Amino acid sequence: MTHASNPAPRAHAVVCARRIFYRPAAIVDDLIAAFAALPANDYPGSAAVAQACYERPIRMSGTRAVFGLRARHWPMLNLLDAAERDRRAFAAAMSGAVSAARGEPADDADGVA
Repeated sequence: MTHASNPAPRAHAVVCARRIFYRPAAIVDDLIAAFAALPANDYPGSAAVAQACYERPIRMSGTRAVFGLRARHWPMLNLLDAAERDRRAFAAAMSGAVSAARGEPADDADGVA
């Protein structure tokens, strides 16, 4: 799913996702589609989107999807500082990409808990 109006946030999210996932474009597109399609009253907000995206690699670790993660993000290595930075950058980029897809101004999504 390419957003012709502003492809830059999606492209940035794919670049960030490439450090975590083997198929980054598919992950980014799935997450954008999941959040962008929500009605306004069901949309949880940019901070919640960032938190969900931050947790995505961790949640994948308990399934067969773990093989879609780069080695640094495997479950036993999830606490490494580099992996933490990758997940935070991905979460912020995804929040911006979802906001762009929804046609909303991007919030500061650096508040990942």
